[in-house]
Amino acid sequence: MFKKSIKLALASFFAVLVIVNKSIACDLCGSAVTSSYLGILPQFKQHFIGVRHQLNSFESKPLASLGLGSGRNALSTDLLQRTEVWGRFYPINRVQLFAFIPYQINTKTEEGISETTHGLSDISILANYLLINTGDTSRLSWKNTLSVGAGIKAPTGKFDKDGAPALQIGTGTWDYLFTTIYTSRYKKWGVNIDANYRLNGANENYQFGNRISTSLRFFYWQKKRITSYIPNLGILAEHAEKDLKNNVIQKYTGGNGFYANMGLDLYYKKVSIGASFSLPISEGLNEKMVNTKYRTSLQAIYLF
Repeated sequence: MFKKSIKLALASFFAVLVIVNKSIACDLCGSAVTSSYLGILPQFKQHFIGVRHQLNSFESKPLASLGLGSGRNALSTDLLQRTEVWGRFYPINRVQLFAFIPYQINTKTEEGISETTHGLSDISILANYLLINTGDTSRLSWKNTLSVGAGIKAPTGKFDKDGAPALQIGTGTWDYLFTTIYTSRYKKWGVNIDANYRLNGANENYQFGNRISTSLRFFYWQKKRITSYIPNLGILAEHAEKDLKNNVIQKYTGGNGFYANMGLDLYYKKVSIGASFSLPISEGLNEKMVNTKYRTSLQAIYLF
């Protein structure tokens, strides 16, 4: 049964890749590139509140090499940091509500000169419906959960129409979110698929490209009395459409990326801490003008 589950997971993941490969793109190192995953979240019937910090580091080629920009030829380093308070509330059977309140810090450094923007970013609300949920059933060796959801992102973050899209705190748009999460576990071994689609709106002069992010993670679940830990390894894949400015397609926006990911989640009673680290396998960001150096995430949650 577990082998069938693994085959289903792999088939679903690569089917998503085939679909999203038809729409390649990403922003030039902008905050809108940052993707969030719900990840491996057990104990589906419990509420939680937590905080997580994501750090993405990029290296951008000089636009002077293309006859653009200030004429400087130095590579620029871009550091995007996102700290968010988030939580899950279980109001009725099979329905989960998620809320995300992020604070963004974006820093671009070129030839020793740094430019930083920071502030409250765009708040999101998401509702998930559990189509299948045997994940918390102790009498079963093979457990499955499948949820689908939809939500909305509000333009609570500042967007400066005269500023660089790469350093924006928010998108200035109402966006629509769609998600699917499938987790299957046989005894101590399991697989998790997390797929997200964001349909972006337009502000008065700019529209970030729609984007899809998917993850495939294999994990091992070990529990000892009141403590459990979940190491995991996987692949992340992210794609989006090109940006528009005044309804004109923007060159040097767009791309796709595949990333190797490893993480560890620890649970002790009602408290959980987790960390993950990602490195690029293959990228085509902004017509190969941008390269990801690394991505990290730290989180802590309290279940109640």
